[in-house]
Amino acid sequence: MKTVVFEAQVVHKLVGKKWVHEILVMLLPASRRYNKLAQLIPEIKPSALSNTLKKMIASGLVYQVGSLYHLTDYGRTVAEIVFCYIKSVYKQLGGL
Repeated sequence: MKTVVFEAQVVHKLVGKKWVHEILVMLLPASRRYNKLAQLIPEIKPSALSNTLKKMIASGLVYQVGSLYHLTDYGRTVAEIVFCYIKSVYKQLGGL
């Protein structure tokens, strides 16, 4: 139980960081190459994208095979929660 709580705290801190939720949502429909992620999130600097992906891999949200980044099962669950949250905020603001 202690391990699960610790992991949840680590992911909670990471998801609150800049760019993490954008990357999670972009990986939700499909695995992506680094260049595609950079294209989908044009505001992110290459160094920020690279560093954020490394942190997401270290936290167990993402894994890399060759040049593709994939969500882990855990990362997919977190991404779905983040996506639902973003969607509900937009609805409340009248955006959807």
